[in-house]
This record gives sequence, structure tokens and C-alpha cells, in this order.
Amino acid sequence: MIVCLLEARLKGRQPIAVSDQSVTVESSVSGDIHKLKASLDTLLGHIKNY
Repeated sequence: MIVCLLEARLKGRQPIAVSDQSVTVESSVSGDIHKLKASLDTLLGHIKNY
């Protein structure tokens, strides 16, 4: 099992970390990218509406 961990750091915000487990590196990274994008979309949407 491959475990991938990605972290995004926006200035003035807490870091956002996501992880994914899969049988291949490609699918693990792809899963993390989708999770991180969703997290950032949510955060930026909240900031924009503030």
C-alpha cells in the first residue's frame, strides 16, 4: 500500500494536509490532488464570501 501526503500553506492560514492510500503511486497522488483541491475550493469560497 502506497501512502501519499500533500500539504498546502496559505499565508495567514493553518496548513491544510490531506493523505491517500492506494496500490499505485499514481492513484495515491491523484486521490490527494482531488482531496486538496476540494479543501482549497471550500476554504477559498468561505474567504470570498466573508
